[in-house]
Amino acid sequence: RQLIHENALLKVNLQKRSVELGAVSSLLTPCYDAVVELDQGLKLTQDSGQLSSMLLQTAPKVGGLAGKSLLDFFSEGDRKRISEQVLNPVESVSVLALNADMLDSDFN
Repeated sequence: RQLIHENALLKVNLQKRSVELGAVSSLLTPCYDAVVELDQGLKLTQDSGQLSSMLLQTAPKVGGLAGKSLLDFFSEGDRKRISEQVLNPVESVSVLALNADMLDSDFN
């Protein structure tokens, strides 16, 4: 009985987080060129048509950008700095803005 109760609570929490993430995405999308969700390894969790358009991808591949590392879309010189800023943020900073050069689908 306890396991059923815990399972139900986990399901409710997951649904709540999904709704919250959707709400945040809806608020950010009109303000930014592309809004993406990343996992702990900085890989895109879903395909992003907005990001594909920004990168000038004309023929999307099966699965699109899902699973690709965000760092792959930045110039070699910016990757280490971005990785460090995102994975090791300063504790007092709640919002992070990055200034870096992105690469298009031809790596330009």
